[in-house]
Amino acid sequence: MFEFNDIDALILSSLSYFDVLDFKEPLSVTDFAHELLVSPKYMDQQRTDLYTLKTLEFLQQFAFERYQSLMITDVFNDNKQSGLVMQKIEDDDHVYLCFRGSEMLDEEYQRCGWEDWEDNLDIFLSVTAQQLLALKRFQMEDFHGKRIYLLGHSKGGNLALSLSLLCSKQQLDQIEGVYAFNAPGINPDMLAAYKQRADDLDYLAKLHLIENENDVVSAFFMHLKEPEIIASCYDDRNLQQLCHAHQVYAYKLDQHGFVSAKQKSRMPKLMEAAINNVFMKQSKEKRAAFINDCLSYLRTNHTMPQIYPLFIRRIDKYTQIFNDLSYERFKVIEFDELIDRFKKELHTKAMNLSMKIFDVKTAVGELIEKINIK
Repeated sequence: MFEFNDIDALILSSLSYFDVLDFKEPLSVTDFAHELLVSPKYMDQQRTDLYTLKTLEFLQQFAFERYQSLMITDVFNDNKQSGLVMQKIEDDDHVYLCFRGSEMLDEEYQRCGWEDWEDNLDIFLSVTAQQLLALKRFQMEDFHGKRIYLLGHSKGGNLALSLSLLCSKQQLDQIEGVYAFNAPGINPDMLAAYKQRADDLDYLAKLHLIENENDVVSAFFMHLKEPEIIASCYDDRNLQQLCHAHQVYAYKLDQHGFVSAKQKSRMPKLMEAAINNVFMKQSKEKRAAFINDCLSYLRTNHTMPQIYPLFIRRIDKYTQIFNDLSYERFKVIEFDELIDRFKKELHTKAMNLSMKIFDVKTAVGELIEKINIK
């Protein structure tokens, strides 16, 4: 009998990032993984960015024969419209709904746009289109009395968590567990609206929040419960390392499963303070104005390297510490160096301000002298 565990949840969440091509009839997870990892022809039709290739490398270490009884029975792929992608996997007793996380606009193949990221920005303001569509799909499903697991990484984990909050009491009773890996928390407004469920101990017992010690995305918004913190395979000294630390392959594993860490590192803590204690404390109007600026960049349909100069111009009125950094340099510059740059900029501004104050004092003194002479 198949006994589901947290590593299985991570593996199924990882597989959700890959398209099940020409899906027409149930396909075992074992066969899908074999095609994905072995067949060059199959892989030619998948994304080939660095994070995808590392995810494939991560999946190579597992024995997929274990999943022969798990069948992919349905695939909902709305990548071109809302961005929502969901795989339905079943065995005799359970249904596993696996939600895909965010994808960037594909620089080489243009297979998707910024739909996921537009939806991500909406989380700062309200319930999002993907969250509502996931709920609608969930309500349409017939699970034939089977117990349900909701799974996902990053945005996919947020969709799983949101669905568990938004669904009916009857549907919630069917849910066995919710697994969210490096997922953003819940918008404070949504949390307030569903406070009774969010405080329910039986509900909270279903939740499994699993976070990399160096992941910053899971620092966004409010946690429904204390997460399990896992040691990272990547450091937190620059943006590129943080991007890797967010991925499914960045958890440290041993023969027993996840390797625990004591606490989140400095960058997630800083992000949590910036988002939850500063940005989310702004009025909804101010938040909306900032979000709309960000959306305007995404709707240019440019890739991230093309958007980067727009971002630099946007923040130039606040700081010039990025002005001489190319996109590639920006990804790898050490955060400590950025802090030093910021300190120097503040010192320069303070000196300039002191000189201006000195000039004003001198001018006022000269004016007083002239007045006294008269």
